[in-house]
Amino acid sequence: MDVEARFLDKVIKTSGCWLWTGTIGRLNGYGTFSVRQKKVYAHRWAYEHFVGPIPEGYQVDHLCRVRDCVNPTHLEAVTQEENLRRQAAAVTHCHEGHEYTEKNTRVTSYGTRRCRTCSTKQGSLRAAEKKRIRRETRAPDLACLICRTPIPMTKRLDTKYCSPPCARSGKTQAERERRQAARLA
Repeated sequence: MDVEARFLDKVIKTSGCWLWTGTIGRLNGYGTFSVRQKKVYAHRWAYEHFVGPIPEGYQVDHLCRVRDCVNPTHLEAVTQEENLRRQAAAVTHCHEGHEYTEKNTRVTSYGTRRCRTCSTKQGSLRAAEKKRIRRETRAPDLACLICRTPIPMTKRLDTKYCSPPCARSGKTQAERERRQAARLA
């Protein structure tokens, strides 16, 4: 059986697309085909066989956006830049289903589109997560040993008192306790 007959044996021709029924790559979804014990992409082989050679540095783009289509009228040799531009234009909604409109879309410094609704939601989730972490990892509330007033974070280094008067009072109280303990011993 010649190569073309083997190829067409693995194709279902519909009213539009020619769907590849042979091996399809698990990672990229493109059909593969063996020609002289070498694997080639089915859509590239179809283009080269039915249309002509693919120019150097060009890719074969599916105009129908169906990866397992091998219909030569649905294939076009284009640059990678054009292929990526077409892919991006074909995506009309973000992964959460929000439509890319002028109001709901921002373009990153890399030139990719981002959904404003999702970005806002992600920012809120990140802020809530940061707040939760701060709350869980914050130091326990410290209070003055004399008057039980909370000690601010800025004064917590190694103090046990909220102010100098409490500190003097605490030192004199500790001194009295030490003297009393010495008398009892």
